Amino acid sequence: MRSVDPTLVSERRRQILEAALFCFREKGFHGASMSSICKKAQMSPGHL
Repeated sequence: MRSVDPTLVSERRRQILEAALFCFREKGFHGASMSSICKKAQMSPGHL
């Protein structure tokens, strides 16, 4: 089984939350989309 590095998990979570916050500020809660958040976080929607 693969071990998970808690530091990497924490960093990725921070990156996603920062991207979401940016999109919410820019487009509002209802205007932000999963694809825009994923694009800003530089990840695929499937990975999210």
